[in-house]
Amino acid sequence: MLNILPNSAASQLDLWTASTSRLGETSDDHRRWLDWLHASLPRPIRQAGAPLVLDLFAGCGGLGLGFEAAGCRTIGYEAKETAASTYRDNLGECEMAFLEVGQPEGSADVIIGGPPCQLSSTLGS
Repeated sequence: MLNILPNSAASQLDLWTASTSRLGETSDDHRRWLDWLHASLPRPIRQAGAPLVLDLFAGCGGLGLGFEAAGCRTIGYEAKETAASTYRDNLGECEMAFLEVGQPEGSADVIIGGPPCQLSSTLGS
């Protein structure tokens, strides 16, 4: 098994999992999980002038997470409020917007995007 967590965080995750039954049943469980996660895996410290990444079709922030871990600053754009809210909890700034061609306006160092899954897309159906 590939272990991407530091040893201390991995052992804390084992303790968390063992002590929590049916994780995620309530918003309190979700908040406790986020508190634990942020305490165990603190966000990287960004240097002044960190590259700006626009994360289009951002979802919950999985693609942007790698850029954040590398010290970039991400701004997510997501059409669904639940996903945008989750992105904000996970990474920070995310605007809920249905983007049109030419949007968002402005400049960035990097533009990334996770286009919708073909099976769950409502376009073309």
